[in-house]
Amino acid sequence: MAAASAAAPASSVTVAGAGASSSELQVLLHPLVVINISDHSTRFRVESGRPTRVFGALFGTQEGRSLEIHTSFEVTGKLDAASGLYSLDMGFLKTKMEQYQEVFKDYEVLGWYSTASSILPGDDLIHSQLLELNENAIYLCLDTEKPATDKESPIKIFESVSSSMDAASQLRFAEIPYRLEVEESERISLDHVTRYARGAGASGGRAATTSVLPHLASVNNAVSLLHSRLRVIVNFCRPCA
Repeated sequence: MAAASAAAPASSVTVAGAGASSSELQVLLHPLVVINISDHSTRFRVESGRPTRVFGALFGTQEGRSLEIHTSFEVTGKLDAASGLYSLDMGFLKTKMEQYQEVFKDYEVLGWYSTASSILPGDDLIHSQLLELNENAIYLCLDTEKPATDKESPIKIFESVSSSMDAASQLRFAEIPYRLEVEESERISLDHVTRYARGAGASGGRAATTSVLPHLASVNNAVSLLHSRLRVIVNFCRPCA
């Protein structure tokens, strides 16, 4: 992550507990978003060899006070060396948003995400950047370090409440409830991922056997057979060329 050259402004952030918000904001979260964030975090962890905080934008639809988060995309976080605080690459975010909207006309940026257990210093500064794109921007944090045996959800979603005209310096986060919204196509993918994860855990990390793998094996065998027969035809025709 590139370091920002300009010093970040001072951060002042307050966190209210779950249910503290009275805005009646309704949030529907699709599993694809969670899968995207998990994949984003895993790739950076493997590349760097250590847990790395990652950032991105939430994309979906909004009707009044009802938000439906359909997908997400990655955004680079810039670390300010002097303050130790992050900011987002807004130029990249806006370009990516325009590209998405060419395909998904009704979608818009609903907020942002990061891998964290809760609100961290400087998160109010990042959130103020997103408020420029959506006045009802929300923040989703996913705790990737939470044990799988923990029954508490690793996902928390916050909205912001400004107590003054200066939203960046007087920003207060309030945790809001959300509901998972699963479509049939997502249900099939989740079923495959869940069975694969359970099988890998039971086999000590080895790949699990699912109904998809035998199908892929048969496709591979068919392609190999076709390739070998085409090679025979090519060798037969080569002397005639």
